Amino acid sequence: MCRHVGCPQLQPCPAHGARVPFEGAHRHAAVYRDPAYRAAARELRRRFRPGDLCGICHEPMLCLEQLQVDHVDPVAVAGGAGELRLVHGACNLRRGAELGRQRAAAAGGR
Repeated sequence: MCRHVGCPQLQPCPAHGARVPFEGAHRHAAVYRDPAYRAAARELRRRFRPGDLCGICHEPMLCLEQLQVDHVDPVAVAGGAGELRLVHGACNLRRGAELGRQRAAAAGGR
């Protein structure tokens, strides 16, 4: 089965080769398609006011276009939608990269 997100192939797919985006990618995709997640994310964006504090760095957020919806407990760890918050896009990317490094270090330490 091809493990590339969204690929319908039931056997290894030559278009995607053996490259897999990351373990649990299908779980991530399912969470983001969930209507409850989408409704909660829309509500967070609707309630945003310039000056609200970032959920990660606690600095003011000024522009909605530069923000992302973040899972307080990462999907890769918790496995579900969970609690959501608005954060700076850069903070969310940095947090995701840090989580990736921690998971890689843990896998290498086995």
